[in-house]
Amino acid sequence: MPSIDEQLRRWRSAGLIDEPTANRIAEFERSSTPEPSASRPGILEAFLYLGVAIAGVGTFVLLGDNWEQLRPWARILALAAPLALTLLAGLVMRASSEPGVVRAGHVAWMLSVALLAGTVAVAGNELDIDDRDWLVYAGLAATALALVLWVVAPSHPQILGVAAALVLLASGIGAFPDDHNVLFGGVMVTLFGAVALVFVEMGLLSPAALGRAVFGLMAAAGIYAAGLDDDYILVELLAFAAGGALIALSIWRGLFVYMILGVAVIFVALVTFIFEHFADTIGAPLALIISGATLVAGALIVARFRHQRLA
Repeated sequence: MPSIDEQLRRWRSAGLIDEPTANRIAEFERSSTPEPSASRPGILEAFLYLGVAIAGVGTFVLLGDNWEQLRPWARILALAAPLALTLLAGLVMRASSEPGVVRAGHVAWMLSVALLAGTVAVAGNELDIDDRDWLVYAGLAATALALVLWVVAPSHPQILGVAAALVLLASGIGAFPDDHNVLFGGVMVTLFGAVALVFVEMGLLSPAALGRAVFGLMAAAGIYAAGLDDDYILVELLAFAAGGALIALSIWRGLFVYMILGVAVIFVALVTFIFEHFADTIGAPLALIISGATLVAGALIVARFRHQRLA
């Protein structure tokens, strides 16, 4: 796409605008467009991430080596203290004038979601709460914190935090039935992902680009995981329906990310389905070749039909 200066030169040459108008447009664009260096990652940001990562690894190694010697309250505090520190660090870094430091603050807040889930999980285990109960409590707490942090600072790390917390919550809910935990957990992941996608498309969740990718992945991967339960072949087939829905959404919204997710889930589900149900009959390789040829033929027929209708 031509730069604004090139466009202004063309418009002046064509007599569409005069020189003063061109100067005012150029000045407006320069004042409203951030400096390129402001959004670029820098060495300061790299050191922040590296320092946090090294300190975090050291902390967890230290805790792992001394976990058995710690009292129950000390184990809970061992995760609660880093949780408080990451929340405070995120608040302080977000007040900085350096964009890289602000982004690091968002990452710190994303880590705090994981630390809260870990703190609740450890507390539940130390208090002898049923595993299924404290998993749900951890998911609820993490989801609540992730949503609060997203409201305060809608950013890419916060979207990732919301998605991860929802997956944890879905896993906790799916663990309640005595049988088919994978089935129920996968269905809940898909349900949460689909609802979040609706919010993204309504403009209620942003950044939209990452939201479409992660929540679309949840919607597709959840139903595929649910289909891994051997007793429910219908759920396996629903993975194809989910992929088709994402492809339809891609065509309707004109967004390629949904096309990638839809094709990916259909491909993975098809390969899994064939190896599961046809490997001992016609042979998996032959079944894959036939399936691939059928898909290509179907796409060509649809393309030809579309051209005939347009003609």
